[in-house]
Amino acid sequence: MAVIDISDPTNPGTPVYEATNGNAHSVYVSGDYAYLADGASGLAVIDISDPTNPGTPIYGDTTGYAYGIYVSGDYAYVANNDSGLAVIQVRKRVDMEAPIISNATSDFTVEVGYTGQSISWTATDTNPDTYTIELIGTGIVISSTPWANNTPVVYSIPDGFAPGVYMYKITFTDESGNSLSNTVTVTIRGAIPFGNSFLIFIGFSVICLIFAKKRQIVRESR
Repeated sequence: MAVIDISDPTNPGTPVYEATNGNAHSVYVSGDYAYLADGASGLAVIDISDPTNPGTPIYGDTTGYAYGIYVSGDYAYVANNDSGLAVIQVRKRVDMEAPIISNATSDFTVEVGYTGQSISWTATDTNPDTYTIELIGTGIVISSTPWANNTPVVYSIPDGFAPGVYMYKITFTDESGNSLSNTVTVTIRGAIPFGNSFLIFIGFSVICLIFAKKRQIVRESR
């Protein structure tokens, strides 16, 4: 491939060459790239963002002999001799969309002594990758794990937590690094068991008796 400066059409610049593996028969320029029908080497793509220093060709092989080329949108259309037309995707659209959480467990309350409680989330994305689950204030409880589009992720809450408020945050990430989080709050409610209440009452009574006895001793000593 030869790149020639024609900013002054009456005085074209010196050609800048970039060798290819095949025989360049046709070229199509779109944006910062030149697309070549490169004979037996098929499609050659060259970065020409700096026309004075073209990049190294990247090849897309075709089964025939590439003679002509046209690029439209994300695809290159190559006239490929006996093999006919070869259609090759030359651009991958950038995914800017974060996953969407289509279903999630609502915040809920359970009594102390609960068993078998869980949280479920469902997310959708064309390119799902991984998720993590964090117990806020404690840390990650599920490290990076693959997830599937529109498939529920279920987390089982460990039994035996004390009364309190626990917040679980899930973060879904797709292959392009887009992410979305959702937090479910679990409240564990409970009172001090009767046996413990009785012991507290006895302890308080003993303290009161000791205090009263000390006051009596003080009065008698006077």
